[in-house]
Amino acid sequence: DKNLIAPANATFGVVWPVIYLGTTALAVHQALPNQQDNPRYQKAMPWFWVSYGLNALFGYYFSSGDKFSRVAAGITTLATLPPALGLH
Repeated sequence: DKNLIAPANATFGVVWPVIYLGTTALAVHQALPNQQDNPRYQKAMPWFWVSYGLNALFGYYFSSGDKFSRVAAGITTLATLPPALGLH
């Protein structure tokens, strides 16, 4: 509760399962044989890698409670905006 950028605990139980279910459904759809040459997915792939990398980095910083990690988590969150726009 000392982390000022953390959402309420109830948020995690509602939001994250939806996010993971959606990204899992997208991954399954991309893996279908008729989607292997989909140019939209090919174009989006670099943005997905950057997005997932930044989310992993955010998880690393978010799990620490020190001031540097809180600032780094905030900066990492802001850094996810360009990949999100690229994916859009």
